[in-house]
Amino acid sequence: MILPMGADYELLAATAVEQLARRLNFRPEAINQIKTAIVEACINASEHSLSPDRKIYQRFRVENDKLVITIASRGIVPSSIEGQDVKSAGRREGDNAGEQRRGWGLKLIKTLMDEVEFEPVDEGTSLRMTKYLRNSSS
Repeated sequence: MILPMGADYELLAATAVEQLARRLNFRPEAINQIKTAIVEACINASEHSLSPDRKIYQRFRVENDKLVITIASRGIVPSSIEGQDVKSAGRREGDNAGEQRRGWGLKLIKTLMDEVEFEPVDEGTSLRMTKYLRNSSS
C-alpha cells in the first residue's frame, strides 16, 4: 500500500492492518499494539524522511504464525540514524536537550512489537516490525 505523507493517512494503514490482524485471530490488545506501532512508524517516516515523492510504502505479510509489517520511505537517510541499528537509533533520538519530549517513537515501537529491524536501503529507509500470533497477548 502506498500512501501520501501527512493528513492523517497513517490511520488508513492502521485500519487496514487492524482488519488483517482480526482475520488472523490476534487478540484485541495485540491488535491495538500493532495499530499503534504502525501509526508511530508512519509518523516517523513522514517526519524524518527527506523523500522527494512524499510517500510512505507499507507492506503487510503473513507468515505462518506472524504478521510482518514493513514501512519504508524514499529519499536521503537522515544523518541522525544513518548506519545505526534500531537500538542505536532509538537511543540517539531525543539526545539533545531540546528534543527530550520527542524521540520516543522507536522505543515505543520496540515495546509494542516482538521484533523491530531498522535499515537504510538504497532508496531510503525501511522499518520492519513483526508480531507473533502466539505472543499476541504481550
